[in-house]
Amino acid sequence: NDGTEISVGELLELTRELAAKALFEGVAGDDHTKFYLSMLELHGFGEFDIDEARQFVQMSLTTEISELRHELLVQGASGNLFRLASASEHLKGDKANGTRLNDTLISKAHRLILLYEGSHKKLVEFVARHAPEPKAPLWELCKRFAETLRQKEQGSQDLTNLEGVLNLAEPLMAEAAERRDEAQQSLF
Repeated sequence: NDGTEISVGELLELTRELAAKALFEGVAGDDHTKFYLSMLELHGFGEFDIDEARQFVQMSLTTEISELRHELLVQGASGNLFRLASASEHLKGDKANGTRLNDTLISKAHRLILLYEGSHKKLVEFVARHAPEPKAPLWELCKRFAETLRQKEQGSQDLTNLEGVLNLAEPLMAEAAERRDEAQQSLF
């Protein structure tokens, strides 16, 4: 607009940044969550080249591919090909990941997906702690996550569990509030 000349390289960089910004629009949370949901929207649970993922991360996030691999969000397929981890693959062997207040939003969503198959009491306790009201970032992420899975991974266990949790969201929040109220009343 102001007549400033820019190089082709600068223009490409600007285009990449704008594309990433558009892809991340509406994705709440940390860089791990943004990466996961964006790559899910692009590839589903299918394979992608690690160099593509590395470029994607470098142009728009402050995390590193090595961190994502360490967190088990990205699984090696073969050679330079990788894929996103399902909830059970991501959290396997780590019973605490996704339960702490400072854990990534995608870790909490994956924990919620796994809790759906387990104890109802633990599911209610988790909702009370991490998503006690409808506008909680975790519920917003879960809705977008489910939309993406419906488009990319119809029939996946993660989608089945996530839809189950979303269908129970209101009763879970109500039960969590009830338990919280009962606990507060018992203090007096």
